[in-house]
Amino acid sequence: MECFAKKQAAGYYLEKTPPHSLHIMDIANYYKQAKFVAIRRNIIDQIKSTSRRNKLISGKQIGRLKELFLNIKRVIVYHTYYKHILHFMSKQPDRIILIEYEELKNSTRETVIRVCEFLGIDFQAGMLEQRYRANTSFINNAERKNVLSKADERLIKTLDPLFGLLPYSLYHLGYRIKQKRQVQKLPDWFFRRKRDQYGLTYYKDEHWKRYKSQLKG
Repeated sequence: MECFAKKQAAGYYLEKTPPHSLHIMDIANYYKQAKFVAIRRNIIDQIKSTSRRNKLISGKQIGRLKELFLNIKRVIVYHTYYKHILHFMSKQPDRIILIEYEELKNSTRETVIRVCEFLGIDFQAGMLEQRYRANTSFINNAERKNVLSKADERLIKTLDPLFGLLPYSLYHLGYRIKQKRQVQKLPDWFFRRKRDQYGLTYYKDEHWKRYKSQLKG
């Protein structure tokens, strides 16, 4: 992404991988001035998009039981991300703003102005211009409507409030258990500035412990 941005003469690029919300506390601790803009999408629409994208990537049809399992997993993952975001909001509300995707789509100008105020930057009308083609997994609304069966949607709507009731502590425990199984807890690009600052030239898994000791030193 960095090389591509340079070729396009772009000063910035946006990295919006949803799993990085699990690292929000770590990122906030490393970058004390960082602010976060979180966007929450309707769970049905979110899972439709994920399901369609995965099918396009794999190019394969999957069995009914596997699809059922994946949809349950997607509900859990959805709540895992937002539980971490909401927990961070409860701890440092001045550093994060949570907006609804539907609000952004239907009241774009008002929402963008609110985000600008939160970030402490001036709103400019040019921010509302859509300079890039919409990035979507669907050809049309009919395809979007049919990506999940009625039974799938009923299942998701049933599980959604149930998983929403589970406390953050359970989701955090699952995250910590997963962390223990991974040597590197944050993506490579995250440490680029730290690497440059301390003259480090590598940070692969096998060098992770040495990198952390150098960083602390």
